[in-house]
Amino acid sequence: MAFTPACAEALQPKVTEARKQIWNAINAYVHSRGGHVVSVPFGRFVRVEVEQGSDLPTKLERAGYDLHHAGMTTRIDGGKFHTVDVLELDLGR
Repeated sequence: MAFTPACAEALQPKVTEARKQIWNAINAYVHSRGGHVVSVPFGRFVRVEVEQGSDLPTKLERAGYDLHHAGMTTRIDGGKFHTVDVLELDLGR
């Protein structure tokens, strides 16, 4: 059996309206505090890039999210290189 776009679509979990609302709220919150969501929209796992020393991870943890530090990377912003922390949180099933 060949792998087709229809097969790929069938393997994708259905995205609920509740998941969309939570994902959009997290995205807006992170962006308003200088962070960047870099994961696929509406997925279970949300990857966030934040400047080192940002208080955003603490705020997300206080909001009840269990964060996993996924490493560091370099982000180019305004022609400048910045080292950022990469965090991941799980929205659940």
